[in-house]
Amino acid sequence: MSKIQPSRIGLIAGAGEIPIYFARKASKKGVRLVSIGFTDDIQSQLAPFAEKSYSIGIGKTSKIFNTLKDENIEKVLILGKVDKSVIFRLQM
Repeated sequence: MSKIQPSRIGLIAGAGEIPIYFARKASKKGVRLVSIGFTDDIQSQLAPFAEKSYSIGIGKTSKIFNTLKDENIEKVLILGKVDKSVIFRLQM
């Protein structure tokens, strides 16, 4: 009899305490996370609580979606703040 692994959740994270809080609580409850932080700093804060952790800039949507697909993620949660200056920089 094989044991069925619970599905993993993808966490796409901006700045702030909320993504870290969620990741910490989820980890304590045994939730398997694959995290994507928009900066190296965010990624490094999430890494201790995630099965896998990536740093991918907000403007690289194809890379974000491909990473989630490659990791077989079906459920995604988006938390945290994205500084407006980052968004304006992407449009120029």
